[in-house]
Amino acid sequence: MRALSAKYENKNVLVVGGNGSDCRFVAEHYGFKHIVTPEEVHAVQPFKYLQNVHRPVEAIMVFHDSVDWGRDLQVILDALISQDGRLNTIKSQAELHTTKQSVPVYFSNSDMVWSNEHPNPRFAQGTFRSCLERIYKDVTGHDLEYTLFGKPMTTTYQYAESVLDNLAPIHKGHDGMPQPRTVYAIGDNPYADIAGANGYGWKSVLVRTGVFKPEGDENHHTHPATAVVDDVEDAVRWIISTELRKEHPF
Repeated sequence: MRALSAKYENKNVLVVGGNGSDCRFVAEHYGFKHIVTPEEVHAVQPFKYLQNVHRPVEAIMVFHDSVDWGRDLQVILDALISQDGRLNTIKSQAELHTTKQSVPVYFSNSDMVWSNEHPNPRFAQGTFRSCLERIYKDVTGHDLEYTLFGKPMTTTYQYAESVLDNLAPIHKGHDGMPQPRTVYAIGDNPYADIAGANGYGWKSVLVRTGVFKPEGDENHHTHPATAVVDDVEDAVRWIISTELRKEHPF
């Protein structure tokens, strides 16, 4: 979402997700200057106004997983059905069903689940988005319009490649042509990490320590990885071994 900072640098942005002010700090680091969070909106009393809350919201950016779905879904919906992003207003019933949403929405990833200490995967930002889509559809009759970032979206890999180019420029051979570069992507989610890497032409390494927990040594049936290993350390060892074999095949 850093790329959006030029467009929304001086506009009011509703930043959603994460614990405390973590995502606010990230947004400020990206260059956004006018930020309001659902916590701040929720805390405002009718007779009080925060600096940015009474300004129209011009974009909604879900930086990370919500920690309070009910509150965040409500505040986002308030902005979507408001008059031009003003949170203390609402469109008429006729306008709700005949006009588009008031504010553009951006999501930082599409993962439906993620893994933590719990034995089963937990709901992630993609599930939160699905809930918002259903609520908005039921209230307005329209499909929610939004922009997705993160894996497996192509734009994410294009941005990552531009960062790699700056960190490790592609060397040119004697003929002046760029030498081939192999990029390995390590991840635990077949539908995001592996699907994205495969679709972009990178090598993918699937680890068994997260969302993907097979019974045995099998690969994923829908998005098979280049290699399946136990954890990140094994992935790095496999990559190094693979590259050494390329350099010294015998």
